Amino acid sequence: MVRKDRVRVMSWVMEHANDNLRILENAKQLCYQLGLPNFITNVRWTDLIDYRSIKIGEPREGEKGVRRVPSYQPLVLHDQVILAERMIDKLSPEEWGPLIASSLIYEKKLSTERHAKFAKDMALPILAVLGALALTAFLRYVWLYIVLGIFVGPGFVIYGALRYGTNQTRLRLEADSETTKVLTENSLLDVLSKIQSLGLKEEADRFDGTPSIMQRIDNLQAPKSEV
Repeated sequence: MVRKDRVRVMSWVMEHANDNLRILENAKQLCYQLGLPNFITNVRWTDLIDYRSIKIGEPREGEKGVRRVPSYQPLVLHDQVILAERMIDKLSPEEWGPLIASSLIYEKKLSTERHAKFAKDMALPILAVLGALALTAFLRYVWLYIVLGIFVGPGFVIYGALRYGTNQTRLRLEADSETTKVLTENSLLDVLSKIQSLGLKEEADRFDGTPSIMQRIDNLQAPKSEV
């Protein structure tokens, strides 16, 4: 079944080579508008991606490291723009532009900020854990090591994952807001509203920080604060 789907996608790409080329050229033009190097060389269509190897192949849903490509959120990986396969024929090449622009801003212009924010959020918990370990070693309370291992360790991992997801969500929404300053103000909102009207069943991943389509729409519709 997966093989048939891949053949169908390849057949569509060949039949719509001009559309795919227009999406690629639009992505390159967006790099220029955003002041980024012209690094995009390919547009790929797939519903699943393996984040462990960053290879576009035939990963199976449910496998470790495998995630669904959101229908409303293109991914920018290395020199490729990754689009959800289930969105084939749903949008015109021009309609993909605002979505790709937001992804470019998030991945390339906000990357330093998101790494710095995550490091800052994790600094205090890390110091607290190290302090607890040092105190435990000093007092020689072996049972405290067990408590730390059972409760603090997993709690630290969960906290880190939640903070990471929260920061990613905030920055993705910030990228949407920045997109409206570069492109036509309502272009991104119009495309997201169109995708929403398709009635696709999409679930945001809280841990990887991808906001839901309604979060993105609400963010763009929110009144802009006056400076």
